[in-house]
Amino acid sequence: MKNKYLLFLVSLIFLSIVHTMKSQNIQRTSFYSNALERVNNVSIYLPPGYTEDMETFYPVIYFLHGWGGSENSAETIMELADSLILENVIEPVIIVCPNNSPLPFSGSYFVNSDLNGAYEDYMNVDLVNWMDNNYRTVAD
Repeated sequence: MKNKYLLFLVSLIFLSIVHTMKSQNIQRTSFYSNALERVNNVSIYLPPGYTEDMETFYPVIYFLHGWGGSENSAETIMELADSLILENVIEPVIIVCPNNSPLPFSGSYFVNSDLNGAYEDYMNVDLVNWMDNNYRTVAD
């Protein structure tokens, strides 16, 4: 019986360590958007080696989540990218997933509208400029 509890405890510690390791490359943050006139949440995946190699700039993938999604909608894709980069299947990239779900309808379709706000400007101007100014992106 003791062995089962010990095995359970070791498994729990291992899973906690693995989860922490995966989460280290994903930053959950926010910034003020002039287009939206408010702070908006964003998740950012940074590839392995980002914090060690300060000279390398990375291409960026902007992940646009579906209706009712959030800045956390790309977590599985971010974890997959991590594995593919570590296995040298793809080149290192930064992945950005902003929250584009304004209330009350939970979706913006990434366009400017009187109802939801200036989400097109938020995405194409505010978010891209913020990323280029705060992360080592290939600004192209």
